[in-house]
Amino acid sequence: MNCDITTKTFRLLTGMVVFIFLLALPFSSAYAGSDAAEVSVDISPKVVRVGDIITMKVYINHSEDYSLYLPPSINLAPFEIIDTKAETIKKADEIFSFATFKLALYQTGSFTVPKINLLLKNEKERIEVMTPQFLIEVTSLLKAQNNALIPINPPVDVRQSYLKYLMYLWAISFCVIVASLLYFRKRRKAKRHRPVKAKRKTDPKLASLAMLEKIFAHNNIQTMSDKEICENVSFTVKYFIKERFSVDSLEMTTSELLESLEDIGASKKCLNASYRLLSNCDLVKFAGIPLKNSIDTIHDYAMEVVKT
Repeated sequence: MNCDITTKTFRLLTGMVVFIFLLALPFSSAYAGSDAAEVSVDISPKVVRVGDIITMKVYINHSEDYSLYLPPSINLAPFEIIDTKAETIKKADEIFSFATFKLALYQTGSFTVPKINLLLKNEKERIEVMTPQFLIEVTSLLKAQNNALIPINPPVDVRQSYLKYLMYLWAISFCVIVASLLYFRKRRKAKRHRPVKAKRKTDPKLASLAMLEKIFAHNNIQTMSDKEICENVSFTVKYFIKERFSVDSLEMTTSELLESLEDIGASKKCLNASYRLLSNCDLVKFAGIPLKNSIDTIHDYAMEVVKT
């Protein structure tokens, strides 16, 4: 009877020892890992402005061949994770693992970076490493009259250096505008006082002779009608009289033109030649009388008026 009780008690105690051992096994591995790894954390800067990048580096020095693993999902709210990186470097007899976190915050005030659970493991065992908490001060650039900080909503970030660059840009633009105005004013003034070349006046006699020579050229005579010949000859003669005697002959009839020539004291030779030429041209233009053999006569009359 006593032997049975002793056996049962021994079995119960053995079961409790095994249960406690199994329950404490994970904690013992974690405790052993903390002794096997030295952890240090560097975070900078601790006082930032809205939107600035905060760099948090976790260094782990261990002697075993472990690999560092980041959690599949990390929540560091209200901080925003910009980038993460984990790497292991072997150097001499020591092995270094480090994790880098790029953080940013878009609110002003004091905030605590939460703890992060990192995992070191190899084929035999695993070590859990937890980073400490850090306090971060987030300030703004703008201040009210009572020197209180004014919160800036994300993602706006007004930096004082921008205002300095804007002042430089405004000064450069002002100098360019003033220099351009002075340049164009000087150029306009120089252009205004630039001597104007006098146009060489064409001799009306030479111009009229050239026009008559072109009209009575053989090719033109063959292609023009009698009316076109007389119109061109009368226009040329009236142009000569206009330039020679300063009479608005192009707008006058034949009788008005002859009266004007007589009033200004034109020679009788010019008057007679003009009368014979313009009268014959009027008969062809308005009465439709053909020139026939009168082309040479029209030519002679025209040459006589121009050469007077």
